[in-house]
Amino acid sequence: MTLYKSELQLRVDDPSPQRRLTVFFRLLLSIPHFFVLYILYVLVSFLTAIGWFAALFTSRNPFHTFNVQVLRWQNRVFAYLYLLTDQYPPFTFEDEPYAVMVSLEDEGLSRLTVLFRGILYFPVSLVAMLVSAGASLVALASWFIVLVTGELPYSLHYGLSATLRFNSRVMAYGLLLQEKYPRGLFGDGTYVGYKAVDSELSESDESGTVAIEFLSNEDQADFHEEPNVEDVESEEIDEDQTYWSLALSKGAKVVISIELALGVATLAMYFVAASILSNSLGGQVSQGGVWNLLYRQDIVTLHASVANASQAELSQSNAASVNEACQQVLVTMNSLKGVPYYPLSGPNVMLVSAVEAAAKGAELCVTYATKTHSMEVLQGSVSDLQLSQREFQTFLNES
Repeated sequence: MTLYKSELQLRVDDPSPQRRLTVFFRLLLSIPHFFVLYILYVLVSFLTAIGWFAALFTSRNPFHTFNVQVLRWQNRVFAYLYLLTDQYPPFTFEDEPYAVMVSLEDEGLSRLTVLFRGILYFPVSLVAMLVSAGASLVALASWFIVLVTGELPYSLHYGLSATLRFNSRVMAYGLLLQEKYPRGLFGDGTYVGYKAVDSELSESDESGTVAIEFLSNEDQADFHEEPNVEDVESEEIDEDQTYWSLALSKGAKVVISIELALGVATLAMYFVAASILSNSLGGQVSQGGVWNLLYRQDIVTLHASVANASQAELSQSNAASVNEACQQVLVTMNSLKGVPYYPLSGPNVMLVSAVEAAAKGAELCVTYATKTHSMEVLQGSVSDLQLSQREFQTFLNES
C-alpha cells in the first residue's frame, strides 16, 4: 500500500517493558492531558468551521499546522492510555522525539470534497466509533495483561496502533487536514517476518525497520532479510515508506476484528438497554445518552399522552383516566426540563414541538380540573402543571 505525505502517518515504537506502578495509575496520570485536550478540541472545532469556508475558496485549511499539532498531542495521550508506551506525553506542540510520531503535510484540498465533507465523513466516522468502542474494551483487557506481564504483547500493541492511526486519519479527514479518504484500519499489508531493510543499520538502531511480529525479542534478532511484505500495492518501498509503514501480523488483525465485533455488540446492547429503560419508565422521556437514542420515540409518546389528556377532557371520562393522563403530561414536562437546548440544532425543532404539545396538555388538564372541580383528583399536580406551563411558555418565547 503506497503511503502519501498528505495522508496522516503515525509510527509507534516497538513494545517495551513498562513500570507496573504507572500502568496501574495510567488513567489517573492521563487526566491533566484530558483537560488540555478538551480546551484544544473546543478551539479546533471553532477553527475548523472557519477553515471550511476558507478551503472552499482557497483549497487549503489555514489552520492546518495548528490542528495537526493538536492531533499529535492527542495521539501521544491516547498511545500512553492504550499502554503503547510508558513514556509520559510531553506538554508541547513541538514535533520532538517521542515513542509516537505523527506526520501530515499540507498539500491542498479539493473544493468539491470540502463542500460535501460532512456527508463523506459520516460513514467512516461510524466505523471509527465502533472500532473505538471495541478498542476501549481491548485496552482494558490489555491493562490487566501488562499489570501481570509488564509488557504488551506484539499483536495487541500493533492492533491498537493501527486503530489509533485509523481513528486519527478519520479525525484528520473531518478536520479538513487531509484529502485522502481514511483507510488502513487493518494496516498496510500482512507482515510475515521481522526484517531490517537497511543492511547498514546496526542492531540497536531500528528506525528503518518494519518491526511488527508476534515474536520474542530474541527471535526477532535472528531476522535480517530483505522486505517480505504481502499485499503491498507499491512495488518499491523507499526509506520513508518503510519508516511509516504499518504491516500487521495476523494476530494484530484478529485484535482489530475483535475490536469491531465488540463495538457492534456494545452498540446493540446500548439500543437494547435504551429500549428496556424506556419501557420500564412507561414511555417517559429518558435522560442523557439514552434520551438521545429514544428521542423520536419519546416525542411520539409525548404527543400520545397529550392526545389522551385532550380526549379525556372533551369526552369527560372518569376522573381516574384523566388523572393518569395528566400525571403523564406532568412527568413528561419535568423530563423535558432536563433536556439541553442548543439554538440552530436540528433535533431541537422536535424539542420545541414537544414543549408546545406538553404545554397544551397541561392547559387541557388544568382546564378539565377547573371545570369538574376535581383538583383533589390530580393530587396537587395542578399547581405544578401551571408552573411548568409558564416556564415552557417562556422557553418558547425565547427560542
